[in-house]
Amino acid sequence: MLTGNATDSPKRTRDYFFSPGTRAAVVNDCHRRLQPESMQALKDMMTPLRPERITTPVTVLGAEHDWLVAPPRELAATARAYHTTAQTLPAGHDMMLDTAWERAATAIETAITGHHARQ
Repeated sequence: MLTGNATDSPKRTRDYFFSPGTRAAVVNDCHRRLQPESMQALKDMMTPLRPERITTPVTVLGAEHDWLVAPPRELAATARAYHTTAQTLPAGHDMMLDTAWERAATAIETAITGHHARQ
């Protein structure tokens, strides 16, 4: 990501952002729309979490093929910090575009409706 090579080929796009089973057409379509990441955005993502400042419910979703953001132990630590349990989906980093996109959408919908039901 720091070198700008994350967007240089469809193969790298698949490796970085998708699970192995994602259709080539999806990967290629997304690859065509990628651009180098903003260095400022990358720096901003490196700031420490501040869970004590959060007063709303948090849902933590991870992807089994996502090595860019959080390995399983870090995903679990993030969930603990926000007093919840992490869910890991069979997807890559771009889980909303990957083969398990419906499971990601359902997990988000369940979290939202569950929170509203408890209110």
